[in-house]
Amino acid sequence: MPKHLVIIAHSAVTAVKYGRILQDIFRGTAVVMTYNLQEPLPERINGDVILLSVHSIYPIIEPRLGSYDHILIADLTFTKQAINKLLELPVDTKAMLVNSTMEMAVETINGIRNAGIRHLQLVPVYPGIDEIQTADLAITPGESKLVPNGVNQVIDIGDRVLSAQCITDLAVKLQAPKVLNSSTVRSYFSTLVQNAGGIAEVLQKMQNQAQKLKLVMQIFDGGIISLDHNRQITFINDKAKAILGRGDKQLLGNDLEVLYPDSKLLGLERITGPVLDKIMTLNGQQLDISVHPLVTAGEPLEYLILIRTLPDVERKQYYVRRQLLAKGYIAKHTFQDILTWNGAMEVLKKRAGRMARSDSSIFLYGETGAGKELFAQSIHNASLRKGYPFIAINCGAIPKELLESELFGYTEGAFTGARKGGKAGYFELAHQGTLFLDEIGELDLTLQSRLLRVLQEKEVIRVGGDRIIPVDVRILSASNKRLKELVMKGLFREDLYYRLNVLELDIPPLLERKDDILPLIQYYEKPLGKEHTYSPETVNFLLHYPWHGNVRELMNFVERMSYSEGSEATLESVKSCLDPYMVEEKENVACAVRKLSDLRENEAVLQFLLQHLAQNQQDGIHQGRRSLSLQLANGGVDLTEQEIRRYLSILCARGLARSYPGRRGTEITELGLKFLMENKQMGER
Repeated sequence: MPKHLVIIAHSAVTAVKYGRILQDIFRGTAVVMTYNLQEPLPERINGDVILLSVHSIYPIIEPRLGSYDHILIADLTFTKQAINKLLELPVDTKAMLVNSTMEMAVETINGIRNAGIRHLQLVPVYPGIDEIQTADLAITPGESKLVPNGVNQVIDIGDRVLSAQCITDLAVKLQAPKVLNSSTVRSYFSTLVQNAGGIAEVLQKMQNQAQKLKLVMQIFDGGIISLDHNRQITFINDKAKAILGRGDKQLLGNDLEVLYPDSKLLGLERITGPVLDKIMTLNGQQLDISVHPLVTAGEPLEYLILIRTLPDVERKQYYVRRQLLAKGYIAKHTFQDILTWNGAMEVLKKRAGRMARSDSSIFLYGETGAGKELFAQSIHNASLRKGYPFIAINCGAIPKELLESELFGYTEGAFTGARKGGKAGYFELAHQGTLFLDEIGELDLTLQSRLLRVLQEKEVIRVGGDRIIPVDVRILSASNKRLKELVMKGLFREDLYYRLNVLELDIPPLLERKDDILPLIQYYEKPLGKEHTYSPETVNFLLHYPWHGNVRELMNFVERMSYSEGSEATLESVKSCLDPYMVEEKENVACAVRKLSDLRENEAVLQFLLQHLAQNQQDGIHQGRRSLSLQLANGGVDLTEQEIRRYLSILCARGLARSYPGRRGTEITELGLKFLMENKQMGER
């Protein structure tokens, strides 16, 4: 997607002129928009880069700035054609420099001197000046109309234009370094006066070394050193000079390893490929250093060394994190968004809040739609990591062939279709933040092994790469399956289970917090603008409905009800807005006396479970879901606690069983016993 470059100038003429230049240069890579102070400005000015013609504009437009990554002040220069006019003037020629303001007149004089014109005596003249020194010659950058009367000769050198330094800065900030090697830019640069020490000099030195140019432009905000095959310094930018604490005479042409013996640790003589982000001490500072060997056919090996101080690296990481947050890698919900009128749920929220303050891994268990991600986001926002990314991944929704590269990233060329330059994985993107792995039970054993290593070593290696990348990520995971049961079945690594399940939250289904059902319905009705009255009969029906989709299903029900006629919720209208299969399951108690062969799929499991409850009642035993799961497994019926909960809720909805809080668990009812008796008799016939 193209970047947006915004130009703001005092006058419409200047804005349009700069706009035309930059549209030609960045055509296809950036969208150029222009504003000026002579016309009304929009309430909000948004762009990836904001270019101001002069400093004085910033206080005026600052309140209107929306999203932007960089603000640049235009660096201006003159064309060679303009300066050649001044070179022809005799030494010590006295001339007025006429411009629209004192600030601009002085800046123009400085610009002329920086261009190498130092043989003229220039006096600033501008409207409103108290006293004008007389002179026969006036020099002006396109402001001939402001020249005082009586001046015999006027040289119009034309407006100053954007310098090579300015164009290069824009290319770097817009992440479009390739344009600097285009014929349009080369042609434009050829018309300019090259300021001494400017970036144009660097570009000229590297004109025929495209590989160097590309690398320099990618990291131009850091220190850059170029070495020849003898490891002698051939080029060094100002940032690198500042880091190393020496000037050109002490550095250029000298051996880096002689000047700084610690640099021998880079092992330049052994390098055959890039060395990235090596942390080492140089000149008493801890630095992040990367080395790129430059191989040109028929030429000896040269090197490009990129240097950043650790504070610069931290600022870069902060910028990346800010971009991630802008892309939506944020947690939107807090514990206040978890609505409940249930005492046990309130206790769970407080417990989760205490867990949030730690940095331990948390496993969230709950049925589909129970609110696992809502809890995960709330935990992140209550933690010390709340200012960093929150990234949620559904491990069951991404094909396992792709999940590895999504989690850990990949390098360029790692596989067919890999993005040029590679791609950072979710672990890298979530650095210092939280990674929420939903449906973790769906992760295959191979990926479980890689995930375990990342959690143990706190570092990742991209697919197809060999570079170790440190990561600091808190892991929250969730599933509607008990991980311990998956471990017992050999479907989940036990060592990974103990890494993920340091702390555990068991989110109850809506069926276990019936006092939330009616208040939640009323809460979700309000924004839809249609509130209903519910008779005792419909309330009773809703309280005993199984709600297998939990709060998510309840929200769907409320939305469907908003399209029903009338403000009174009748039993018929309520049923029409619920899952017809589940309504049938709840009401069709008559089906309890049908033949086993006529029952729907999974009815055999329901009957087996009901028989087990009958035997428990006869033996005076009360069992919870976990005990039921283990005992059924011993009898050859392999059901998870989640599945048992679902089947028990169906039995309760039919009136065949009744669930009690606490250790009493679930018991068979008289209707359930009758059901078993009827089926036994039918089977004997």
